[in-house]
Amino acid sequence: MPRTPPIGAHRRACSHATALTACAGLLLAPTAATAQACPCAKRELAAVVKQSDVIFVGKPLAGATDSAVVAGRPAVETQTRFAFEVGLVLKGSTTRAATVVSPPGPCGAGFVVGTEYLVIGTRQGAGIFTDACQGNVAGVAAIRARAAAIRELLQPQGAAPAPAATP
Repeated sequence: MPRTPPIGAHRRACSHATALTACAGLLLAPTAATAQACPCAKRELAAVVKQSDVIFVGKPLAGATDSAVVAGRPAVETQTRFAFEVGLVLKGSTTRAATVVSPPGPCGAGFVVGTEYLVIGTRQGAGIFTDACQGNVAGVAAIRARAAAIRELLQPQGAAPAPAATP
């Protein structure tokens, strides 16, 4: 497993203005070890799809972590918001620009700015909520496979398969 450089190294690399987008992704992405620490209950894809409001393919263009101060204590991270450019919508509806919200820490979705994802989420106010347990995937092959499985689940019983759109 590759080692993640210390945060200070990321900040030094981010000093150049053209590296800003790449650095935002590095600072918001969890390491593989942290992503494995989330205690997700095993769920079938059919159950996740049924409970979701929105499923789409898109890219996060920017991300920001919100924090709050409670009773004068140090600020605590409350959520991470990502501004997504939405491409293909598989379930529900959303605008071409959507806000995706995820919890901080090991159960956060761990999106990297500029990387394409298939996102499975639920409506929460004006945003879409997702986390590490929803089955979001990145990578062309993984997105295509998950999108095909989701299309199959969303088909009415006995209906002919819909032609596959390239995500």
